[in-house]
Amino acid sequence: VWCRERTYCSESSSLIKHLNILKNSKGTTLHYKELNEANKSNLNQVDESEQKRAFLTGATGFVGSLILRDLLFHKNKLGINGVVLLLRKKRFKSIEHRVDNLLGHAMFNFLSDDEKKKLVSVVEGDITKSDFGLTPSAKIFLNEAQISHAIHCAASVKFNQSFEGAATINISSALVMQRLAKTLGARFIYISTAFVHGNMTGSMDCPMQEVLFPLGKYSAKDIYESMMGTQSLSSMVLNEFGFPNTYTLSKCICEHLLLQDFSSDVVIVRPCIVGPAWRTPWEGWAGQSPSTLVAGACLFLKNPTTVWSFGNTYAPVIPVDIVSK
Repeated sequence: VWCRERTYCSESSSLIKHLNILKNSKGTTLHYKELNEANKSNLNQVDESEQKRAFLTGATGFVGSLILRDLLFHKNKLGINGVVLLLRKKRFKSIEHRVDNLLGHAMFNFLSDDEKKKLVSVVEGDITKSDFGLTPSAKIFLNEAQISHAIHCAASVKFNQSFEGAATINISSALVMQRLAKTLGARFIYISTAFVHGNMTGSMDCPMQEVLFPLGKYSAKDIYESMMGTQSLSSMVLNEFGFPNTYTLSKCICEHLLLQDFSSDVVIVRPCIVGPAWRTPWEGWAGQSPSTLVAGACLFLKNPTTVWSFGNTYAPVIPVDIVSK
């Protein structure tokens, strides 16, 4: 911890703040205040003539919150000067309260309160509703926000989700986001999963190809409609191709439907199991509500024992900050 390169230090201001000072590999003392001021100077170098923003869903989730952090921290390199979030009211919490709570986490300490208000905007919406339930004023705001990239990170990762529930959250919402991105003239980035190949597996010598999983005689549109309706066809496809759950099936079908629109600028990202951070916002960061995998890893580190066994195979886990980057 005491000998990390400057790059790591500059991206871990919260850790540095608690340690006060660090020494880099050359023995030079790095004071938090000096480093923080250097970061502030870099963060404030915004080209006002380039008023581009990113539009992000799922910002309160494990992966989404770190994507938000990286967008804000590297906004100059990315050529953006802000991020627009899609959030819904939750119980008695307004969207303003939720975004304040999100940005209040230590991982966003590199921003001042004024910068948070300036750089982060929020519109109210619900991914389970038609057109996200956006009001006319919200649509006008998005049209005037000059969105360059629309990143769809919101999803349900429940493995026991019903066919209809998985289709609504993981497919319908992505199709709405794709149409919205086209309207805004933005590139659409869809966060999928590496496990979209049914019971097919790859290896280090022969990895799975970055292509759509072949559905044979079945139509992705028919399977989607079945998931939303009778569910007989979707159930048959799930069993025939060996999909372990409705989550992976929904991601597979969504990829097919997204790429059927040749007029849309789409990028699909397929992470495997997402685990704790390797380096940013700090080593071992596991989000605000760790998953079973993350909690298991933390338990192992605290009290080393055999938590699980993958045999002689490699564990398909990737650090969340690698996914975000």
